[in-house]
Amino acid sequence: MQVAEAVDQFVEAALTPDLWPEALDAIARALGAEGATLVLGRTSTASVAVSRSIAPIVEEYFRARSVPDPREQRVQPALTGGFVTDFDDFAPAEIAQDPYYQEFLRPHGFGFHAVSMLASVGDPLILSLKRPYRRGHYDGAELDGLGAALPHLRAAARVATLAWRARFDGQLETFARVGIGGALIDRHGRVVATNGAWPSGDGLDILGGEIVAGLGSDRAALNRLIGQALRGRGSAEGTPGDCVPVRRPSGRRPYVVDMLPLAQAHRSLLTPAVAIVLVRDPAMHPLPGEAALRTLFHLTPREAALALRLAAGTGVRDAAAGIGISEGHARQRLKSIFAKTETSRQAELVALLLRIR
Repeated sequence: MQVAEAVDQFVEAALTPDLWPEALDAIARALGAEGATLVLGRTSTASVAVSRSIAPIVEEYFRARSVPDPREQRVQPALTGGFVTDFDDFAPAEIAQDPYYQEFLRPHGFGFHAVSMLASVGDPLILSLKRPYRRGHYDGAELDGLGAALPHLRAAARVATLAWRARFDGQLETFARVGIGGALIDRHGRVVATNGAWPSGDGLDILGGEIVAGLGSDRAALNRLIGQALRGRGSAEGTPGDCVPVRRPSGRRPYVVDMLPLAQAHRSLLTPAVAIVLVRDPAMHPLPGEAALRTLFHLTPREAALALRLAAGTGVRDAAAGIGISEGHARQRLKSIFAKTETSRQAELVALLLRIR
C-alpha cells in the first residue's frame, strides 16, 4: 500500500511540480531510502527535483562541492533494465579511494544509491534513491523489492506525460480555431508538434526540427525570444512579453511571433514541451477599432491604442513610443488591459481581439 500511495503522489507531483519534494520523500520511504532525486538529462538546478530529506545536501552539491561526481559520466541506466547500484559501475576499491564518495558523500552520512531510468522525455528521466553509508549498498531482497515497484513508477511516468500532452493538444487546437499557428517546443528548442494553422514557408520554416526565420536579423530576434523562454527568462507565464515580427519574401505583412512559456510544464520534468511558439498572419485577421475596445472592455483611449499596437505585432517599447508614453508606463497599462479583458498575457489578448468582428 505504501508503494501504491507513493506512485499516486508521483503522478500528482508531475502535474503540480510544487509537490515534488513531498512525493519524492514518499517514494524514498516506500523503497527503503532516506532521500531521492529525479533528474532529466544532465544534472543541473533546472533539471532536478529533490526530496525534502536531502535538499540541503543537494544544494551544497551544486553550490560548494569541490570534487567531481564520477557517477555523472559512468552511471547510465537503461529504460529496458532495472535499478543499478554503485557496485554495478564501480569496484569497491574505486569507491574506497574516490574523492567524491569519501570527501563529499561520506561526511554527510551518505554513500550508496540505486538508480533507474523511468522514461525518455526527450532526455532520460532518472530516479536515484539515496542510502546512508552505514546501511551499505542495495542487494538481494532489497533490489527485488525495487524491481517489483519499478513497473508502477514507469507506468506513472507514462500517465503523467500523456496527461501533459493532452493539455498541449487542447491549447494548440484552441489557437488553431482562431487562425493562430502554434508549435510545441522542448527544452532544447526542437519542435514537438504543430497545429493546423502553422504557416508553411514564406520566411518562416521548420528546419532540422527547429523554427527558423528566413532573414538573418529576424532569425537572431526569434532565437533570442525562444532562448529566453527555454531559460525561464523574459515573458514568463502571466507576465507581459514582446512579440517578434518575421518578414516575408512575398512582401506581405510580417508574421507576428510570440512565445507562451509553460513554467509548470518546465518544472514537471515529464512533459514533451516547455513552451508554445505562436504565429499570426496579420493579413488574415483584421483587428477591431479602438472605439470597439473602449465599449466592450471599458479601456481608456490610451489602453485601446496600446492593445491594438501589441495585437498588430509591435513590441512593448515601440508601441509605447507610438502613443507617447514610456515603456514602464506601457507595461503598467498592459496589466490594466489584462485585468479588464480577463486575459493574463499578450498571446491571450491577441487571441481575444482576433475573435471580435
